[in-house]
Amino acid sequence: MTTLDLFADGEPNAKPLSDPAAAELQVAQRLRQQLHHYAHQYYVLDAPSVPDAEYDRLFQQLQALEAAHPDW
Repeated sequence: MTTLDLFADGEPNAKPLSDPAAAELQVAQRLRQQLHHYAHQYYVLDAPSVPDAEYDRLFQQLQALEAAHPDW
């Protein structure tokens, strides 16, 4: 997954969000969804789809966003 994947909303003509905080919130929401999906695959299905290092990198990215915006 790339950073661009996190900003893509599935709409081919979607415009980027102009408010940086709104864009970061959208990234955080997507990270939460992706991490939940990966955790389900790992813990429930016993079929991990990403290496542990990639999961950890995404989790740390989410932690940094949440630390920068504790009101979320």
